[in-house]
Amino acid sequence: MDDPLHPITDFGEIPELVNIRAFFDGTDAIVECIPAKTLEKPFVPDTTAERKSETEKQIDSVLSGAFPIVESPNMLRLNFTFLRGFCAHEEFVEHPFFNDRLLGKRPDFSPLCEVAPSPWREFLPGYDGGDNPDVKHYRMLSMEIYVDILGVLEGGEWIKNEAAEIREVLQ
Repeated sequence: MDDPLHPITDFGEIPELVNIRAFFDGTDAIVECIPAKTLEKPFVPDTTAERKSETEKQIDSVLSGAFPIVESPNMLRLNFTFLRGFCAHEEFVEHPFFNDRLLGKRPDFSPLCEVAPSPWREFLPGYDGGDNPDVKHYRMLSMEIYVDILGVLEGGEWIKNEAAEIREVLQ
């Protein structure tokens, strides 16, 4: 993750992401970047449950008083075409902004960046888009994963996150 990252600001300020969803159709992709929302009401353990395992009791003890982080009601939907590569990295050896978060500081980063220069992009053969200047290496970073995309970013827009609304109704 030491690649040179250049923030993409075409869509305004993008808050820290809690989730990234992707949908594919041939060589096109729709990627939904979902910001985090911290609830104002702290977690309160369910004391009505009669049979809780020791593990459940310990989890309740750790989470008690914490402010849950959920999906925001809005998200950034990005449209990619001419997709040449897509890679989702599930785990970090060390999250690049973890120390800032521990210190209570907002990390100084953008969750949506272009990686340039990119070794991945440089190895793309000319016949497969390597000679297309619109094909770029993009990186999206959430709290749990990061996603690398090699393709053309056609555009994006902020839309309503229907899934967040459904989850709120179900809670």
